[in-house]
Amino acid sequence: MTKTAGHCSKCDKPVFKIRNQPGRTYVGLPAADALCVSLLMLDGSTADVTVCEACLSEVFGAVPEFWREVILPAFAEEGSNPDFWSFMSENPPLGVLYVRPWREVGADALIWKY
Repeated sequence: MTKTAGHCSKCDKPVFKIRNQPGRTYVGLPAADALCVSLLMLDGSTADVTVCEACLSEVFGAVPEFWREVILPAFAEEGSNPDFWSFMSENPPLGVLYVRPWREVGADALIWKY
């Protein structure tokens, strides 16, 4: 499955407003069910992934499988830098640190422009 910007990483449901223009995709405000799942990685860093509320329990209960089956293939499909791909493959998530609605994350850290 190709990872689409603004969509759930598990089921590909749109969870952000998306506006497409020739050569560009703009990601706007998150939907009410857009969740930011913060993962603790093996090296101590964190990675945020987007899921919808319906997929949260599937992801929460199987983080290594989710990473291996959904996130890593998305990096490969995009033709990521081989060094980055290698790092991501060798630096798997240990588990979920916390889950927050993207609307709260945006209020804290981002200015939504749409």
